[in-house]
This record gives sequence, structure tokens and C-alpha cells, in this order.
Amino acid sequence: MLVAAVIATGFAVRSSTAETGILIWIDVHHTPALDGVAWALSWAFESPRAIAVVVLLAAGVAWRRRHLIDGLCAGIALALTWGTSYLVKLLVGRHRPAWTLLRHHVGGPEQDPSFPSGHATFTTALVVVVVMCTRRGWRVWIGAVGCVLAAGVAASRLYLGVHYPSDVAAGIVYGAAAGYLMFRATTLVSHARPDRRAGQDEDELRSGPGEIS
Repeated sequence: MLVAAVIATGFAVRSSTAETGILIWIDVHHTPALDGVAWALSWAFESPRAIAVVVLLAAGVAWRRRHLIDGLCAGIALALTWGTSYLVKLLVGRHRPAWTLLRHHVGGPEQDPSFPSGHATFTTALVVVVVMCTRRGWRVWIGAVGCVLAAGVAASRLYLGVHYPSDVAAGIVYGAAAGYLMFRATTLVSHARPDRRAGQDEDELRSGPGEIS
């Protein structure tokens, strides 16, 4: 249902260029300092680095929990969210904002489809999965920092003129919802495995599947 809703939204806005005015307004307010910040945020979560983040997340959770399956749950949830968002991109096939309408080009044009934003999807899902893997006492702080990061990455995509606002909004919504659902699904499957480690205490079970205690 979630994927269907995102796809339906994508087809509804696919031919619309009404949001171009927002990008032109942002383009007028470029500054050298913001150029550097926006480029760095966007660069940090492009495909090669994003793959490294998935691997590091899986390894970190596995090390902290001392169980490989827990790390795989986190990594797979993030990878599936990111991967399915790209399939939605291909299906919807929305064109990127017109590059020639913008005067300040910090990076190069991007050719793959625009809806939803992969950067916004990935970083939002990353925040959700990390928060779900964090002990309750730290969740508020981790979540706050993560929200700032995700918002910064989403804003950078608008600043660079490579996405419409609706692309970014859809990425945030899909990343949050799919990240949560994917992680819940993978942890439920892992807890159903007959070889799940024995002796898991009641406190860990009460803390929720996948949570770092």
C-alpha cells in the first residue's frame, strides 16, 4: 500500500513543473558558503558512499549486539528501502528540473529519474533504523541529530536544483515509513529463526527487536 501510494503520487506530479519557481528562488539566493555545504551533504550520500554507510551500519549493529543477524537486519532494511525507492523512480520516470533555468550550477546535471529523491529516502531511512537500533535513553538525542542531518541533505538537493520539493517530500515520507516497516519485518523474521541465539534475557526481549541494549 505504501509503495502504491508513492507511485500514485509520482504519476500525479510527473508532468508538473509548477514547483520550478521555488527552485529559481533558491537559485537566486546562492552563496559560496552554502554552495560548499550543499555539495558536501549531497556528495556524502551518493551511491558509493551510501553503500559504505549500509555496510558500516550492519557491522556496527552486529558488533554492538554481538550477533551477525542483528546487523544484517539493519543493513538489509536500509538497503531494501533505498532499492525499492529506486524502482519507484524508474517506474514513475519523472524528469529532473530544467537545468537551463538555473544560473548557479554547483555540481553537474543528474540524468536518472527525479521522483522520489533517493538522497532524502536514504538518509531518512538511515535515521529511523539507527534510532530503532539505539537504546531508549539515547533515542531522543540520536533522533534529533539525525533529523537535522536528513533535513540538511533534503535541503541540499533543492539547493543544487536537482529535485523538485515534491521529490524530496516523497523521499522523506517513504524513507521514514519504509525504513520502519522493513526493519520491523527483518527483525521479526530473524526472531522466528530456530537458530536464534539461546539465553536471550527478558530485559532484551522487552527492549524490542533489534534494539541495542
